[in-house]
Amino acid sequence: MKKIIALIFVLILSGSFIISAQSRFPIKTTSVWRINYEFPRYEWTTHASGDEEYKYFIGGDTIISGKNYFKLLKSGVLFLETPLIIRNKYIGAIRDSENKFYFVANKSDTETLLYDFDAAVGGYIADKESLRQISTIDVFPSGRKKFMFDFITVHCGSANTVIEGIGWLGGLLEGNSCSGHPGVRGSYLVCYSEDGIKKYESDIALMYDLPCTEPITSVSNILKQNLKFSFSSSVLRVYSPNNSAPIEFVEIYNVLGNKVLEGKVNSLHEYVTNSTFLESGLYLLKISCNEQTHVFKFVINR
Repeated sequence: MKKIIALIFVLILSGSFIISAQSRFPIKTTSVWRINYEFPRYEWTTHASGDEEYKYFIGGDTIISGKNYFKLLKSGVLFLETPLIIRNKYIGAIRDSENKFYFVANKSDTETLLYDFDAAVGGYIADKESLRQISTIDVFPSGRKKFMFDFITVHCGSANTVIEGIGWLGGLLEGNSCSGHPGVRGSYLVCYSEDGIKKYESDIALMYDLPCTEPITSVSNILKQNLKFSFSSSVLRVYSPNNSAPIEFVEIYNVLGNKVLEGKVNSLHEYVTNSTFLESGLYLLKISCNEQTHVFKFVINR
């Protein structure tokens, strides 16, 4: 009889441990984080070279150092001269336990604490050496906490926010970042979903009614447009190799957002203009083509 009672006691303790280890908003096998690496200031639908749009998602289980993890995979598009498609790339392993997210990077066996969702105001989400103190905590109707930080940044706004069970609004692994400002590259969480259902949408997703499962930009369209530009100290040239896309309108903006040049293209596939009036600095080149707009960056050094 004593053995039976002892066994029941052990089972109760085990059950209590399991319950306490369960996070309020755990990672699921269907969890998807959709992220964009830099939204251009003027046209979110287009990308400069090096921009990226992708998603993190769960791709099965794994065991590291005796602990159970989910495999974290990445798929998306890296916008180079020829866009590079990334499919099911293993990023690392992730797990949640007692309202905390832990991560082991690819080719590493060292676990790091990504998020402590039990952190309080004045405390830290993770490593206090790399993060600022939590300034305020709100709660969504869903029960998820919203942690905010007093960073001094430019046009970053909601990127200084962590959502419980989701992560930074700059991205799951990307941390706080600045997007939407000329000359500053950053990432932005578009939305987070479970079981194909959106659990969180960013203001950009809501503003433009972006889907949570499909890429924002069609890779085939980018490849088809195949626009290029070159410049020297005196000449800026925009052209379409092999006459593959008609160029309709060209605009140039400085980092303050002021338009410094605009021109309707006389030739369908090429635009050339004098650039000697441009002072040293970073500029955005906006090209209208086939009823679409493309934005590129270039730097003038005088």
